[in-house]
Amino acid sequence: MESVGVRGVTSIGLFPLFVGAMAPPSAGRNTICGRFTRHLNVLCIDAFDDGTLDRIFGAIVNWHFSTQEESTVQQLQRASSREVYKLVSSTFLPTPAKSHYVFNLRDFSRVISGILLVPNSALSSVEKLMRLWLHEIYRVFHDRLCDDNDRSEFFKIIKRVGEKNFRLRMETVLAHLVPEGEDLTPLHVNNLIFGDYMIPDAEEKVYDEIQDMSDLTQVVETYLHEYNVVSKSTMSLVLFQYMIQHVARISRVLKQNSGHALLIGFAGSGRQSCTKLAAYMASYDLFKIEVTKTYGVTEWRDDIKKVMMKAGGDGKPTVFLLLDTQIKDESFIEDVNTLLNTGDLPNLYTNEEKAEILEKIQAVAKDEFSSYNCSHRSDPGRRSQSV
Repeated sequence: MESVGVRGVTSIGLFPLFVGAMAPPSAGRNTICGRFTRHLNVLCIDAFDDGTLDRIFGAIVNWHFSTQEESTVQQLQRASSREVYKLVSSTFLPTPAKSHYVFNLRDFSRVISGILLVPNSALSSVEKLMRLWLHEIYRVFHDRLCDDNDRSEFFKIIKRVGEKNFRLRMETVLAHLVPEGEDLTPLHVNNLIFGDYMIPDAEEKVYDEIQDMSDLTQVVETYLHEYNVVSKSTMSLVLFQYMIQHVARISRVLKQNSGHALLIGFAGSGRQSCTKLAAYMASYDLFKIEVTKTYGVTEWRDDIKKVMMKAGGDGKPTVFLLLDTQIKDESFIEDVNTLLNTGDLPNLYTNEEKAEILEKIQAVAKDEFSSYNCSHRSDPGRRSQSV
C-alpha cells in the first residue's frame, strides 16, 4: 500500500493518534516501509466484486426505469457500464505523462447519475437508451483521455461492449450522425449531445437528446445574444461546432449534483467564455475572485465564505470559476480539493457565522416540512407511494 496523506491527527492523553489513508500504487505514490506499518493497525477495504456493483447500482437503475419492460435496461445496469469501467481501469493506466488516468467508483457512479437525468417517460426506444448510455460513458471516460490512440482504443471498447449487451449495431443507432457514404468514426460520436437548454422558457427543463446541430447552434446563439444584452462585459464569439460541443459538456456538468470540471487549453482558447455562457444557459450566478498584489490566504477564505453563503445560505445556484493564474498559494488547491470531497472547509466560520447559517437552514427546513405535510394531506395515495 502507498501513502496518500495523513487525514487527521488527534491525541489521547499523552499518546498521539494518527489516522492515515492509503491506496494502490499509481500516480507517484511511494511504498510505505513495513517497519513503519508494524506500529499501526491497518484496516483494508477490498474492491467491490461484480455482484456487489450490480446490486448497488442495479437497484438504483431498476427503480428509475421501473415502468420500462425492455430487458435491455437490465443489461445496462448489470453488464454494460460495469464492463466499460473495468476495461478502462485496466487499459488506460496512469503514467508520468498521463497521471490523471485514475478511474474509480466515482466515475462509475457519474455514468449512472447521468443516465438518471433523463426522465423515464422520455426513453421511448431501446435505440435512444443506448445513445444515452453512449453519451454518458463518453462524457465520463472519453473526455479525460488526452491521446488520439487512447481515444481510438476507447471507441473500440465501447463498440464491442455496447453491441454485445444491447444487441444493436452502433452504425444503426448513430446513423443520423454519420453523413451518407461515410463510416462511423470516433469524431461522429462527439456530435451525440444531451441537454436541457433547447427550450429556454420552459418551466421544467428536461434533459433529453439533441439530434439537430443546426437547431442547437441557433439556440446557443440566442443565449449568447441575450447574455451580451444583460452583461456588462460582452463576448464576441464565433460559435463553431467544436465550441458548441464544449459548451454542451460544461452544461452537463452543471446539471449534475456536485458537478465540477477542469478545463485545459491554451490561453485565449475560450475556456472562460464557454463557462460563462454555460452558466448563463443554466441560469446560474457566476462567482470569480479578484486577485490583487496583497491577495492572500485570508482574502481567499473570505471569498470562499461568500460563495458558500451565496450557494448554500441563500440557495442561489452558483458557478465558482477559478483560473490557474489566480492560484497564488498551494493552499488554494488543497481547499478546492477539500470542498469537492467533503463540501466544507474546517475552521472556516466563526461561532456567530455558524449561528446565522443554522437559522437560515432551520427556516428552509421548516418551510419544506410544512409544504411536504400539506401536499401529502391533500393526496393520501402520494404519501403511501413515497413511503
